Amino acid sequence: MKASEWLHAVETACGLLFPGKPLRQEVTRGTRVKARIEIGPDIFVDLFFREETERIDYALIVRGQRRYGMDNLGGWHEHPLDNPDLHIPIAVPSPEEALHRLHAAASHFPAD
Repeated sequence: MKASEWLHAVETACGLLFPGKPLRQEVTRGTRVKARIEIGPDIFVDLFFREETERIDYALIVRGQRRYGMDNLGGWHEHPLDNPDLHIPIAVPSPEEALHRLHAAASHFPAD
């Protein structure tokens, strides 16, 4: 997948799942994307894609700590909401599926 394709899928999913929440993004050399969805003062979603290595990270950050996430470092795995230090193997999520999971996890925390 190209960085531009991944970013387009993320932007589309953000518009549906996090309406009205800003998506800040930085594209480096056209092949690396860092993005953040600001949900509230102390809660956001960090996203990362690197085309050269196919590295992808999705993380829900609450008060400075990862509370939920998925990434493919060492194979696709999830960091579950009840114990984000664990690595539970998962099937490769599409950007849309990853954002659905992040949205569900974020619903456990007040955004105000």
